[in-house]
Amino acid sequence: NNTSSNSSRRSRPGLYSSVSFGTAPRKVLTIFLDTRWGRDRHCIPSIAASIPFGAVISCVTRWITAGFNLPAIFASCHTRKMLNEEQWKWLEEEISNSDAQ
Repeated sequence: NNTSSNSSRRSRPGLYSSVSFGTAPRKVLTIFLDTRWGRDRHCIPSIAASIPFGAVISCVTRWITAGFNLPAIFASCHTRKMLNEEQWKWLEEEISNSDAQ
């Protein structure tokens, strides 16, 4: 692991980070978000871990749900968050402090 022992990545929950490539005016900031940590539960629950072939069944049901745009029908799906407040704050700071083009 190349992360220093005093890196902020070691003290916060989740696995999000950013990496810059190049120099101005061709500098790129690549941001890696962790949409697993701190998100709200899915409005359509997953059964992947609880039954045999659950991952396959879960994949198919989510595909059908997306195809019929079912989340648009359920009001609870509109209020779900993929990032917690800590990660949103970090993302805003990363973007505002970057000199990437």
